[in-house]
Amino acid sequence: MQGRKVVQNKITVLVAANMTGSCKRKLLVIGKAKKPRSFKNILQSLPVTYENNTRSWMTSQIFEKWLRIWDAELKSGGNKILLLVDNCPAHSVVSNLKCIRLVFLPPNVTSVLQPMDQGVIKALKTQYRKLQVLQMIQNIENSKDTKSLSVLDAILMISEAWEKVTQTTIANCFRHAGFKDLSPSQAENDDDIPLARMIQSTDEDDNVALAELVAQLQRSTATEQRIEIEEFIGIDDSVAVCALATEEEILAEAESNNHNTDDENEDQQDPEEQFQPSTIFEALNAITVLQKFVAFNDQFNTDDTHTLRSMKRKME
Repeated sequence: MQGRKVVQNKITVLVAANMTGSCKRKLLVIGKAKKPRSFKNILQSLPVTYENNTRSWMTSQIFEKWLRIWDAELKSGGNKILLLVDNCPAHSVVSNLKCIRLVFLPPNVTSVLQPMDQGVIKALKTQYRKLQVLQMIQNIENSKDTKSLSVLDAILMISEAWEKVTQTTIANCFRHAGFKDLSPSQAENDDDIPLARMIQSTDEDDNVALAELVAQLQRSTATEQRIEIEEFIGIDDSVAVCALATEEEILAEAESNNHNTDDENEDQQDPEEQFQPSTIFEALNAITVLQKFVAFNDQFNTDDTHTLRSMKRKME
């Protein structure tokens, strides 16, 4: 970490959920290349919504497109929502929304009033870092480059990390930011919950698990450098995710995107290996290994065994 250049190939992620944590919106991921090499033949089946621009930044155009797609979904389901939005230059006012009412937070209050900043984003990053370090350990065991990480790898990991962020964590963070169900019974229950202590306790458990993985990675690479887990989780907190764009910058960005063909985007912006799907034989071997692993580990149950058997039958 220390003394190393910041990696330029990055993604920006937009996170949204309701205040009870019962509904987590599919992540919006913004990368550089329009069609990264690792996306070939799987773009339509990604577990996230993918957009791109030359800086991997959130823009007002991407934000509006994301909102209008969501608005159409809500309209078809007959639902309406109030969407609390961080005060970011790229989060612009969008008119004529039918089922979404936008409410913008005041400037400079993100750390106090933004529910996602009360622990949700940190929980997401912590889960992501655990998966990232685990991938590096697996690369070492398979004699691969520990820094080998494609955009597809990152997307699959951030999507899995989002699944691991619990409903309780999200609900606690909303309450910590002051958003509460004011009905008498629920208000009474909320008052009995030490929110700061609950959020801190969850953070500590996840940090311990991450610290153990980092220690394992360091042993594998014979690294003695001390790594602060909190710093590792938030290593990219200061990286820009949008810009105060002038009209000239917007025009230059549009012109750059128009001149770049899909092939140019692939070759110049994302020179990673193309993803090669596993064969049926490789998948069956992997399931066999998993079945043996599950059989000798007490934390798994019969449902896990049945799931693996079901997958195997479908492939045979």
